[in-house]
Amino acid sequence: MVALRGDNFPSGQDWTNYVRIAAYSLNRADAAKIVSNAEADHVSGIEVDNDIPGRYESFLDPTEKLKAIQAVAERAHKAGNHAFVYIAGTECITADADKSAHTMAKDHPDWLQQKITGEKALFGGGSAFWIKKGDEDVWISPFATEWRVIYMQQLRQIAATGIDDIYVHIPYWMTHFDGWEDTWASFDDYTIAAFKKETGLDARRDVKLSDFSNRNFRKWVDFRIHALTDFVAEIDRTAKSVNPNIKTIPEIYPGIEEEAVRVGSDVYQMYAVVDAIAHEYEFGSGDHMASGRMPLDWFKYQVGIHSFRAFAQEKATWILNYSWDGDKHVAPPEPMKNLYSVGSNKTKKPFTVLVSQSIRLVCTSLPPLGTILLKNFCSLTKAY
Repeated sequence: MVALRGDNFPSGQDWTNYVRIAAYSLNRADAAKIVSNAEADHVSGIEVDNDIPGRYESFLDPTEKLKAIQAVAERAHKAGNHAFVYIAGTECITADADKSAHTMAKDHPDWLQQKITGEKALFGGGSAFWIKKGDEDVWISPFATEWRVIYMQQLRQIAATGIDDIYVHIPYWMTHFDGWEDTWASFDDYTIAAFKKETGLDARRDVKLSDFSNRNFRKWVDFRIHALTDFVAEIDRTAKSVNPNIKTIPEIYPGIEEEAVRVGSDVYQMYAVVDAIAHEYEFGSGDHMASGRMPLDWFKYQVGIHSFRAFAQEKATWILNYSWDGDKHVAPPEPMKNLYSVGSNKTKKPFTVLVSQSIRLVCTSLPPLGTILLKNFCSLTKAY
């Protein structure tokens, strides 16, 4: 598929249906080089990792990152390209927190999500691959009033840079780290108060967790889903109040399985309030690499991804998946063939990259087993 530029798109589509994405770390001095490299690699849709609300230092002072985002947006537009910025949803990391007197958790402990037992959603290095040793990782309640005001103000500032899209990484209730899977968080005071206002119930006393036969638990499940759907809807409205043409695209890993209910991000509902969704789709156990999947695994992925296409209707569907990471039994080019065989837009980034799925591609018929559209480890003949 050829990436289209400008306004030359079929009816009902736009640039999000035709991206070939590469991702780059961003500072202000890198803008020209990033766009130049993207052009050389035939990239259409430049992702820049320059998270403002998800890094405590820039949450406190976003000035330099805003300048960098504006610089890359301007360069991309001059080249006839599009650029989008990655930001966190409900997560915030403080670098070198073990050496700092001020962190998100130290300064605002009441904002953090928590278990019904009172344990805060506070983690350190090793809790996830992206959390470095010495860093603090926290997950914040979307009902934390002051935090949400600041978050939305920073969204307005980001939208004002001229960037084409705000890519919101996993806006979740914390139920996906070890020891948190069955907590049905959050039971912080802000969230408890919001649930009480909506239902008249005390979630700490009136809800029988994990019991779907319990009416109050079902209300809690619905409340959590609606809360995150409303959160991303406000993100979209807030950004578009500054730049009506900006896109909002959350990255969500649950799909049609039970994880969607636990983390509270239901893509079926979210598609209605955003421009597209980037599905970091996986299910079951294992390392989730395409190089290790069996035919039944591929079939299950197809079921999930075709469901996403049905949910999206005319909107684009982006897929983020993991293909190859040193598997000794599979040659690196093999996972790449899956991407080419379905005609999806090609992407370039080691190990995890994005593809944009046009509504006219795979939604019409199931591809053969093993050829589901995927995000792949691309341009394997080049060194990164």
